[in-house]
Amino acid sequence: IPPGSAIFDFMQFVTVQLVVIVAISSFFVQSEEVSDKDRKLLVTSIDKAQLERQRLISLINSMADGVITTDDNGTIKLYNAAALNILDTNQSLQDRNIRDCMNLIDQSAKTVDPIEEAEKKNINVTTTDLLLVYPDGEKINVYCSVSPIKLGFRHDSERGYIVAFRDITREKSLEEERNEFISVVSH
Repeated sequence: IPPGSAIFDFMQFVTVQLVVIVAISSFFVQSEEVSDKDRKLLVTSIDKAQLERQRLISLINSMADGVITTDDNGTIKLYNAAALNILDTNQSLQDRNIRDCMNLIDQSAKTVDPIEEAEKKNINVTTTDLLLVYPDGEKINVYCSVSPIKLGFRHDSERGYIVAFRDITREKSLEEERNEFISVVSH
C-alpha cells in the first residue's frame, strides 16, 4: 500500500484510532485497579473502626461503674449494664433524657442536674455528695463524674457528655461510723 493513497490514509487513521482506544482503555483499567485498591482500603478501614467500636463497647460493659453518654441536650446515646443495675431498671435508656432516668439530689434535698453543672463550667464535674432517689423513695449515695466531650475542633461540631457514677453508700456509711468512733474516743 503506497503512502498517500486512500487505503494508506485510512489504515493510518484506524491505527491512530486503535492507539487512542488502547490508551483510553489502559487509563480506565488503571483507574479501575486504583478504585479497587481504594475500595479494599476503605473496607479494611471500616472493619477496623467497627472492631475498635466493639472493643470500646466491651470495655464499657465490663466496668463496674455506670457509664452513660449523652448528646448536648442530655439524650442518652450509649450506656452500660452497670448503669441499668445502679438505676435499678431493665428498661432501655436509649434516646431518653438522662434527667428523666437519674433523679439526683444534694444533701439538702435540692434537685441537682450534673450535666447543667458541667455545661456551666465546661469542665469535668465530680462529686461524692449526691443521692440517687429511686421511684419508691429509697436513696443511695453516689459518686458522679460528668465530663463534657466535643467531637472535633470546629465550633459547630457535635457535643455531649460522659456520665460515670457508682453506688458509694457503703463507703459513706463506713466513713460516718469512723467519724463517730473518732468523736466518741476523743471525748
